[in-house]
Amino acid sequence: MFARFIILLVTLCCLFMLFEAAVFTPKLYHWQKRVMVCTHTEGLPVARCVLYMNDKPRETNPDCFEEINEATNTSKTYCRLQCLEADSDSAMQKTPNWNHDCVRFFTYQTERRRDDWYIWRSGACLNTTIKLEVHCRFPVDPRDFYEENRELFDASAK
Repeated sequence: MFARFIILLVTLCCLFMLFEAAVFTPKLYHWQKRVMVCTHTEGLPVARCVLYMNDKPRETNPDCFEEINEATNTSKTYCRLQCLEADSDSAMQKTPNWNHDCVRFFTYQTERRRDDWYIWRSGACLNTTIKLEVHCRFPVDPRDFYEENRELFDASAK
């Protein structure tokens, strides 16, 4: 009887340790900057945008599409930020900051769709020259970080 109790206790302890490792593993985060530069062109109804990653132009009008809300007869143009599997984004910065055509939460905002992030613009912000900066947060498992960067932790390499 006592042996069964010990086996049960050891089993429960092992299960708890596995649960704790799976749920309470601390996360590291890797931040990446995205900059969407939209430029007004005379004669076009919507400004053309270029996505910059690592300060280099990545894509023109990156997977942009329009959605129309028929109830309010308003439209939003969404452009992909290429933050695939990022779990959040940081506060955005706009340049010039005195631009009143683009007001966060009202005429532009980021939005997660499936496993990627998009920035939408609407109203007067659709056809104005503006630069919008976003930082995407990607989770990194500390065990993966250690395995990929062993040289940082190797005492003999110093």
